[in-house]
Amino acid sequence: MSDSIEKFMINGKVHVYMDNPLFAIDTKRHFRERIDDEGVHKFMGLLGVCVNPIDIDKFETSYDSIINDLFTQYNLSRDRMVYKSYDIAKLFKKDFERKYKSFLIGFSRNVLNLDSVKFTFFFTEINVKHIEDGKINIFGKYGGPTIEVGVEKFMNLISGYYEVICAWKIHQITSIRNAIFMVDGIDALYPSKAWDELIRSNHVKIHYKGDQINPLLSTSDILIKFLEQFLKERYSPLNESRIEKVLSYDGKVNMDNIFIKYIGNPDLDHIKPSENYRMDFNDIQDYIQRPIIFVGLGDLKGQKQIFEESPVYEKLLKTAIGLNASVRFFDPSIDAKLIGKYKELDYFIPMSPRAEEYYELIKRTGCNVERLELE
Repeated sequence: MSDSIEKFMINGKVHVYMDNPLFAIDTKRHFRERIDDEGVHKFMGLLGVCVNPIDIDKFETSYDSIINDLFTQYNLSRDRMVYKSYDIAKLFKKDFERKYKSFLIGFSRNVLNLDSVKFTFFFTEINVKHIEDGKINIFGKYGGPTIEVGVEKFMNLISGYYEVICAWKIHQITSIRNAIFMVDGIDALYPSKAWDELIRSNHVKIHYKGDQINPLLSTSDILIKFLEQFLKERYSPLNESRIEKVLSYDGKVNMDNIFIKYIGNPDLDHIKPSENYRMDFNDIQDYIQRPIIFVGLGDLKGQKQIFEESPVYEKLLKTAIGLNASVRFFDPSIDAKLIGKYKELDYFIPMSPRAEEYYELIKRTGCNVERLELE
């Protein structure tokens, strides 16, 4: 691995967080089914992991070493500083399934055995036997109307902000204050008591493309993929003992720094949406990791995939690491409320004549944004 990659890894701007307790969270949906004489029974649960380094310098060095050793072991060329699980999967051309699972095991076992990091895993399934008529009342804040929804719809709703729910659970358990909770881009954030309590005394940082830029978010992404991958190999109830069995890997992982927590029926009042609207960028401006690097593409089909598999994308990610930035592909219909609307400067990379036009328009409207050139 080159010295430049190592230098970026150890000296990245993530160190601005060193004075605060730091947590990185990622989540996944977990699907399973059971077949009996009455037919096929399908279940959806939610899984989450929170990575809490005690020493961020030591963690980053360990992450870099673990990734480097595994890439050497599997004869892979390491072109990035930080990898998400999906990008690692794409590197295996032959014997994909076996090698990818083996990589996930190797990474997870090494990371979970680090003595300078604590890990909390979460799981959620709702027991319909303990809710009236199998329905959950949502919304209703400030005396507004409530709506009854089934468990499946409820789980789909909270899956869009399950990272926030996991962060809140850490706060509830520990009463921690002034901590930073890093989450990868959230899909659908509804107001909730959990959100209100979390931001009252802690800081949320929403990182776009965070699992390709930040070692902590990369780690949480790979760990939750590892857990979900091995839980789904056979039907089994989603519970603490089953999760512990996967994580401990037949005693090869020290469980002293690993905790497993249930979020479910007792927490419904806090985790359910309290208002009938999804927060937009106006609501969450203060919680987005800035600066944001916006990449403007054209109107051609498949252009995003072409860009993400190009050498330019590697340069973009390296630049984002140096700036501790978020990265978004610019969509004028979505990002108009976001780009250049904050006190910290945003950046724009136009990759087509059409994107150049958007950039010039954005500048003329007085947005706080500058062109970024990738070296």
